[in-house]
Amino acid sequence: MQKPDWCKEHCPIGRKSSGFTNDSKTERPKLAFILPHPSKDDIIVAPWGNKAGWAWEQQFLRPFGLLRCDVLISYLIRCYPQQGKFPVGKDKAALATCRHWDDRLREYGPTVWGITYNPTKIFQAPQQTIFFLRAMERAIEWHRRGERPVLLCGEEVKDYYCPWADGGLKRWQGHWFSVKEAA
Repeated sequence: MQKPDWCKEHCPIGRKSSGFTNDSKTERPKLAFILPHPSKDDIIVAPWGNKAGWAWEQQFLRPFGLLRCDVLISYLIRCYPQQGKFPVGKDKAALATCRHWDDRLREYGPTVWGITYNPTKIFQAPQQTIFFLRAMERAIEWHRRGERPVLLCGEEVKDYYCPWADGGLKRWQGHWFSVKEAA
């Protein structure tokens, strides 16, 4: 998707990055994922619209009776950053700029958040799969209780949404908290 003019004018990485993606179009999501940033394919096709997205759906959604249309996929950074590296230094101001595009996530209205690994990175470190599957089980439990769960996927997302959770992702794996507790 082409980057909106608003991004080019207001974002510190708006002219250095490529493409743009909004949250996935999902009518009634059962759970949501927030990822650090889209891949190159995500900005060309759609969130998780590539082979890795298909593999992710087969390995992590279908075992729980879910399809891609059952989940909301959101990003901290909406474009593909230079060389695929998460912004640092002054460029981290892009995080605040990208909140301009969080309409679908706001409509979903998360009530409980969980911290887990980035599912796209699991293909590089398969030993983390078991932790992600446990987080998915817990998210489904919360959904069945009437909650609207969000999985914060990856260190950058955890750091943005709960900076008090220091000590690295391994320490916080499987940690869940309500939106009310975090406020």
